[in-house]
Amino acid sequence: MVIEPRKNKDGKITSYRIVVYDGHNVDGTPKREKMTWRPSAGMTEKQIEKELNRVAVEFETKVKTGLIANKVPTFAEYAEIALKIKEVEGLSHRTIGRYRELLVRINIAMGHLKINKIQSTHLNDFYKNLMEEGIRLSSEKAVPTPLLVDSIREQGISLSEIHRRTGMATSTVSSALKGKSILKENADKIAEVLGIPSDKLFVFSKDRSPLSKKTIREYHNLISTILAYAKSEKYILANPAEDAKPPRPIKKDLIYYQPEEVERILDELDKAPLKWKAISYLMIDTGARRGEVAGAKWMNIDFKTGSWYIACALNYNKERGVYESLPKNNKKRYINLSPVTLALLKEYMAEQEQRRMAYGNKWVETEYVFTKNNGDIMSPDSITQWFSKFSKKCGLPHIHPHAFRRTAASNLIANGADVITTASQLGNSPEMIQKVYAKPINEASAKADSIRFGVFNRRNKEEFTQNDEDTDNT
Repeated sequence: MVIEPRKNKDGKITSYRIVVYDGHNVDGTPKREKMTWRPSAGMTEKQIEKELNRVAVEFETKVKTGLIANKVPTFAEYAEIALKIKEVEGLSHRTIGRYRELLVRINIAMGHLKINKIQSTHLNDFYKNLMEEGIRLSSEKAVPTPLLVDSIREQGISLSEIHRRTGMATSTVSSALKGKSILKENADKIAEVLGIPSDKLFVFSKDRSPLSKKTIREYHNLISTILAYAKSEKYILANPAEDAKPPRPIKKDLIYYQPEEVERILDELDKAPLKWKAISYLMIDTGARRGEVAGAKWMNIDFKTGSWYIACALNYNKERGVYESLPKNNKKRYINLSPVTLALLKEYMAEQEQRRMAYGNKWVETEYVFTKNNGDIMSPDSITQWFSKFSKKCGLPHIHPHAFRRTAASNLIANGADVITTASQLGNSPEMIQKVYAKPINEASAKADSIRFGVFNRRNKEEFTQNDEDTDNT
């Protein structure tokens, strides 16, 4: 806090400017709050000094506790500030994108409230509202009728022409032609091109089920994060989210595969296209995240040493599309590959080269190992989509790529790898490994205890036998 005397032309002090520094703005400059105080006529120097100190302390307290009403932002205003700061601090674009999706609904409910007026009751009412039917903001789904295919054929309109006139991906139109549901806004665009009312070409429906408890917790966690930041900046004295009561999600056991399940998956992968077989083997072998596998580059795979340098990952969000980033938590790392995986990658490299030659000047040159058929960059979401189709086609339980990561972690722990080594291999923190994989860690610990205790088994048996003989002789 700084107190500056203000003088008139004659050099006489007529007022004082009080400046309080409190935190920083988004651009890093100090955040300042100012006020001017004028002493009443007839006040002595001692009275001025005493009252000035009182006013200055009171003003500083109001600034630090966020009680200057006209300076306190609304939740929506402060959320925007908090997100910009988080973005500057390096929070991933994907996470920022998700936060912005969640903020749409949050701001509808409480964005207008001053941040120091929000109470836990506001939050609890919001969470109750999220559990009601018909609350979803998601767009209506459109299921195509047979008339869609007939109309496109009759008018002779190609997928590329629809893409040119609507800006939609050709894959979206292709999905509709295969009878799969698409978003209503996309259905309306196709109908406009064909000149036919959309309700003739599609049947519309909307998911009216309440949001899941897990999703509601996402809303709560974001609100809590924003309010915690506001507390640290002294806009509020306490975080009301700490007293709120969002629903507790049902805790599910982590899904990971037993050896016999992995064998069955591997058997089915023998019939899969080489690219997807190689992707699957790399995930099973290393436990790498799907974004890290999608972001693998040939220059980072050393066939001589048999290692893969995991230096980047591919992500996707609506605003940016597919983009490259560092691995999660910036955990770049080397990991050794099995001879089987290396051989499969060499085989796939040769196939990719043949495809490059076949496409000629239509081939899109990238550095990535796994690409679209024309060499272009591949979305990590396509990995999840392929496994979903693959498991359904082969009669396997639903396969999510992250389950391979859990399987790798569980296998490492079960076979004696310590937490630090497991964390290093997977690009996690030891604390996260301890938290997420507590069950296999405890099982491995119990197994280790059994092995240690086994040293005494024979000795104890002999002692018990000897004691029995001594008892018989008495």
